[in-house]
Amino acid sequence: MKKVRRKIFVVFLVLMSLLLGYSSSFAYVIWFSGGFGPVPTMVHSYNGFSDQSKASVSNACAQWNSVGVGNLVYDGSYHSTTTWPVNNGKNEITKNYNGVNRTLASCRLVETEYVGGILYSASEADIDLNISHPLGNSGSSSTYDVGCLVTHEIGHLLGLDHSADTTATMVSGLSKGDVYKRSIESDDKNGIKAIYN
Repeated sequence: MKKVRRKIFVVFLVLMSLLLGYSSSFAYVIWFSGGFGPVPTMVHSYNGFSDQSKASVSNACAQWNSVGVGNLVYDGSYHSTTTWPVNNGKNEITKNYNGVNRTLASCRLVETEYVGGILYSASEADIDLNISHPLGNSGSSSTYDVGCLVTHEIGHLLGLDHSADTTATMVSGLSKGDVYKRSIESDDKNGIKAIYN
């Protein structure tokens, strides 16, 4: 019943924003309003990741679970595939050489639901880290932080798009040495609460 009420409320909000014009003090953008289902879900890391990268995935999950809407995502078992994305019922995190002209990391929705031609929810998503770029876990000024990348991409998996708030985890872009996206900020929390409350 709670999910039905949430769906009705989301449809109401979409219609009201179309009729009245959208104005909000929030900078977050919702990618798909129905959220990820079911939650909590599991992400499965590539078994070739370093122990530090595996810990970064666990920490990213803990950040999203601390938002205040219940547990959303857990770090599950490991996998050995480097193929991305794969429609196999698992949310896998992989690493591949994708070229230095490509993004640092990507989240691809594999299983989705559309309502009225609009993306509403997802039930499988895969994340890929582009190791053509120097990635690390130490916050070194010569590497891009794995913890920041994974935390940001899990935000996409959960339904958030890029934020206009430059302090938010979901803002687009990352510089070498940045570690601020390892944590969830107010705008990120507001966005997740808008989807899952």
